[in-house]
Amino acid sequence: MSSYKGAPVTRKTYLSKWTQFVHWATSRNIRPQDAPFPDVLEYLLHLRQSHLSLSSIRVHLAAIATFHATVEDTTVFAHPVTKQFLKGLQALYPEVALPQESWELHLVLTTLTKPPFEPMATCSLYHLSLKTAFLVAIISARRVSEMAALMAEPPFTIFFKNKVTMRPHPKFLGMDFCGWRPGGWGPGGRGLAMEFWS
Repeated sequence: MSSYKGAPVTRKTYLSKWTQFVHWATSRNIRPQDAPFPDVLEYLLHLRQSHLSLSSIRVHLAAIATFHATVEDTTVFAHPVTKQFLKGLQALYPEVALPQESWELHLVLTTLTKPPFEPMATCSLYHLSLKTAFLVAIISARRVSEMAALMAEPPFTIFFKNKVTMRPHPKFLGMDFCGWRPGGWGPGGRGLAMEFWS
C-alpha cells in the first residue's frame, strides 16, 4: 500500500477492504497476495451472498487488485473473466429497489396543529424543534447539507415582529462540481423568511 498514490480516504478504504480479504484468505490457507484467480472470484461470491451490493463488491475488488499480483498481465479488477463474473452475479442476485414509503402532506400538517405540537404556549421545546425543522425543510425543499448550514445566532437569524429570517453560514454552504452555489441562500441571498406559526 505504500506505493499506492491515491487519496488518503481511498487508501484507508482500500486497506480496510484488503484486510477483510486477507482474513478470509488466511482462514482458508490461501496466500492473499497471489491467491488463485478462482479463489478471488469465490471471495466476491461470498461478499454477494453476504448481501453486499455490486458497487460495494467493486470497491473490494479494486482494493484486492491494488495488492494482488497480476493475472495474465492484467489486474484481477480488469480481467475479462472478472467482468463476466460480475455480470453473472448481477443476473443471479439482482438488486431489488425497496419501494419508497408514501406519506400524505395534509395528514402531517394536520397532525402538527394538534398536541403535542399545539398549542405552542405549552408545547415542549423538543416538539417545537421537530415542527420547526420539518416546516423549514418542507417549505424550502433544501438538501440536508444546506439545512445544516442554517445558523441560529445573529446575523444569520433575525427575529422581526411577525417573522424570522434565517440565512446559512457561507462557509458551510457546499458547492457542486461546477462551482454553483445553492440559489437564494448564497452570500447576498434573501435568506429564508418564515412567518411565526401559532
